[in-house]
Amino acid sequence: MSKEPRTLIKSREVLQSLKDRNEFTKYQTFDHLLQVIWADVSGGAQGGNTKYVFKITNNPHIRQLCQLNNPINMTLFITDFMDILKKEYIDCKIEYVETKGYENKVIEQIIVIDWS
Repeated sequence: MSKEPRTLIKSREVLQSLKDRNEFTKYQTFDHLLQVIWADVSGGAQGGNTKYVFKITNNPHIRQLCQLNNPINMTLFITDFMDILKKEYIDCKIEYVETKGYENKVIEQIIVIDWS
């Protein structure tokens, strides 16, 4: 059963929020990331994998959102994206993992999708 990702729901609330340029860019990024992740997940599943790791840290698709330089905005972005992934990969385990280094500085951020 090969099902393409649904992309984001184009609800009234979403469409009304898009008049803000930053929101529009964010939703475009979400849509694009869903496509990128789907290509990797479906390829991995066909190869027998049961887990996919998506690296947020230094991801070129996410880095283009300049407002994410602010840690609060990045946290909101990740929270929103996790919600989207949970709707897209319904009965899979979706987990956010953050690795911190010296002085509690974040050095790696990943999202794991597990369908085992």
